[in-house]
Amino acid sequence: MSLIGDRYPRKSCGADKFPGKAGVTITRVAESIANWISETVSRIRAYIASDEFRKFIRRLVTWIESAVLWFGEVIAGLVSVGRRFVKSDGFKNGVRSGRDLAVVARNKALRSGEWITHQLYVIATSEFVKTGIATTADLFYVCLPKPRQQVIAAAALVFIAMLLVVLVPESERTDPVPETASIESLPESTVIDSGLVIESIESRIPNFAEVPAGRERKAAFFGYFLPIVEKENRAILKTRQRLDDWYQDRDQLSADEVSEISEIATRYRIEDFDIDSDVSWAKLMNRVDVVPPSLAIAQSANESAWGTSRFARKGYNFFGQWCYRKGCGLVPKKRDANKTHEVAAFDSPQESVKMYIRNLNSNRAYKSLRDLRAKLRRSNKPVTGHELAAGLKRYSERGLEYVRELREMISYNKLAVYDTF
Repeated sequence: MSLIGDRYPRKSCGADKFPGKAGVTITRVAESIANWISETVSRIRAYIASDEFRKFIRRLVTWIESAVLWFGEVIAGLVSVGRRFVKSDGFKNGVRSGRDLAVVARNKALRSGEWITHQLYVIATSEFVKTGIATTADLFYVCLPKPRQQVIAAAALVFIAMLLVVLVPESERTDPVPETASIESLPESTVIDSGLVIESIESRIPNFAEVPAGRERKAAFFGYFLPIVEKENRAILKTRQRLDDWYQDRDQLSADEVSEISEIATRYRIEDFDIDSDVSWAKLMNRVDVVPPSLAIAQSANESAWGTSRFARKGYNFFGQWCYRKGCGLVPKKRDANKTHEVAAFDSPQESVKMYIRNLNSNRAYKSLRDLRAKLRRSNKPVTGHELAAGLKRYSERGLEYVRELREMISYNKLAVYDTF
């Protein structure tokens, strides 16, 4: 008896519905299918129970383990490479450059928007515009009978003219550009705080005492000193980069390069510099670094009374630097009888800025400032005037009060936007 014949009635195959030869054929086909299924199941069971199947499973498990281990090694390698790349100087410089570009772009956008707004406000509230609207309204008297229509039309016409004046590029205006103007580090006009517009005039020092106190004097002062500070900082960064390159290849330095490195170390008051010592190199790199423009400008304004002090006018000393050789500067009128110091005199404001930065970078009194700056560098954080002001407690007898005053000047005048180094 067949398998299907034992388990199922014949009529379930449809034989009773298909009499004769058709019913027999259907029954045979069903029996054949059932026999094939039974044989296939038996063969599968036998194969599973065989040693060959066990070997196949072991090979499959081994392959999967190898694949998992290989994938894990690939992931670990990628993570290791990623970590090294993130810690590399190239990545850090790229992040720093990207952040600086973003800050510069944001500042330029803000300054442009504030400048246009300020220009529109100044023009709109000027007597010239009021007179222009009144005069133009009289001209519309003929075609517009209602006074309100005349004023609206006149205001619209004057507003269009005002937009043309504000938005036309400087190069297309008929006003002559002063020979002393400089746009090396600033846009043609820069907003320091709300409504305060400054222009860069690096090549000629203004007489700040003749500039009206307040916004105008601030604009003149910031506009004059910001390019000077930025120029000096760029020179320092260039020297810093050269030192870093020399340090990387210090085993292959020429005699001239060794001599130049020693001169730089002496300039920054490192007398015992050892070119083979990592400690000496770290000390030198700690000193050859920038001073945030916001801090330099705030200090110069504070120490020179916005450029109006006697020492600023007669000795180009804008930072209150002292000297101790007779005749090296100007004698303070309120100097104690037992004192011999003088307020140093310089040949130019540029020299005063250079020596101020050199003083902060080399004088032992400001080691805390340099350590703060180095800590910010290691943490890949921006070096700001607000942060480094904490290292100037010994710059003035007022100590922490002096630090607080500098920070207030930086905050109130929005100088932090220029700390992009």
